[in-house]
Amino acid sequence: MKSDTKNSGIDIAGTSNLDTQVDDLVQTMLTKHRYALDINPNMVQLVDKEKAAIYFASLQKEFEETKRVIQALSGSLLLRQLGVNQDVSASISSAKETLQEVSYRLKEMKIPIGLKVHFDHLMYSVQTVNRIFTKYSLENDIYFMEEEQLNEIFRHLNIANQNLKKSSTFSMGLGMISLETSCFCGLH
Repeated sequence: MKSDTKNSGIDIAGTSNLDTQVDDLVQTMLTKHRYALDINPNMVQLVDKEKAAIYFASLQKEFEETKRVIQALSGSLLLRQLGVNQDVSASISSAKETLQEVSYRLKEMKIPIGLKVHFDHLMYSVQTVNRIFTKYSLENDIYFMEEEQLNEIFRHLNIANQNLKKSSTFSMGLGMISLETSCFCGLH
């Protein structure tokens, strides 16, 4: 009988493995990351634990893709600043397309009560990078940009990265990058 309950994901006390994992996630958010957040920790207790776990699991793809877009732009701009004559237009074009897909998926996402601040940080990151693509035609113009324009783009990327970092401190499974050491240029 004991093996049957183990296979069903429910222990002897009647608690499922998912319940335990969700409780662990919420407790980690409340204790470990409590002071890194710019939200009221009491609000986290109002969040439906299962919805929060599903939300974070479903958001991981958008987070990772946004991170890769920031890496691609950062790496491409870094190569440009270093004077490396490599065609980065395909990388930039792919990053732009990926960001458009992420934007669409995020607009369709339902946000559990109490997690809007977390979601907003990710959206601010995506919107900041979208503004870069809106203002500049990077696929063609990156080779002709002045240093001042490149620095402005780097400032916007830093803002996007900071917002992405704020969203990564809220949940498990969302890890950050360092713009100082990242290069997602396809050479590796």
